[in-house]
Amino acid sequence: MQKHLIVFGAVLIATLGLAHPADAVVNTISPVMTDPVTGYKYQLLSQADWTDSEAAAVALGGQLPTIANQEQQNFVFNSFGAYGGTQRILWTGLYDPTQDSQGGHANNFVWVSGAPITYTDWDAGEPNNAGGEYWVAMYYPNFNTPGSWNDWSNRTADPVGIQFDGVVQFAPVPEPASALLAGPLLMLGLKRRSRASAR
Repeated sequence: MQKHLIVFGAVLIATLGLAHPADAVVNTISPVMTDPVTGYKYQLLSQADWTDSEAAAVALGGQLPTIANQEQQNFVFNSFGAYGGTQRILWTGLYDPTQDSQGGHANNFVWVSGAPITYTDWDAGEPNNAGGEYWVAMYYPNFNTPGSWNDWSNRTADPVGIQFDGVVQFAPVPEPASALLAGPLLMLGLKRRSRASAR
């Protein structure tokens, strides 16, 4: 009987998406996509909890996304929310590092990037910290408020089985310093030439 309860418990934990295997492997499952407006590049990760998704994003040279405005929200959600025909809840880089459930929860969220919070898209009544919910994700496209944000526990699937996927956000590649200096130096050279020819 005890053996059956242990097996049942393991199945229940896996079904609810609460398991956090120590050797979880997170892979990229989409090509890198570039937002033409912001220049940020993004790539979808396989199903995983927030912790493993963020670790995989960092290993790839990025982080879970900082959503600074409506454009970034739309691009990430529209590109990956139903990628490959699968409904996905998308982890963002917003989380509550204090894990304080004493009423300050809504004000404790920060971006993993350290960027200031300039935009949010909380679903009605969220964040509510209904039982250790310290990580933020966007709802899937077929949800009644698609793309809105909810605070979640560190899980791999929601109660009805919709999977959680991370998205890597890569910062735009800055132009080389030489290219940035070329314009002003060229203008300075042209001014000197025009002065010299005027003499």
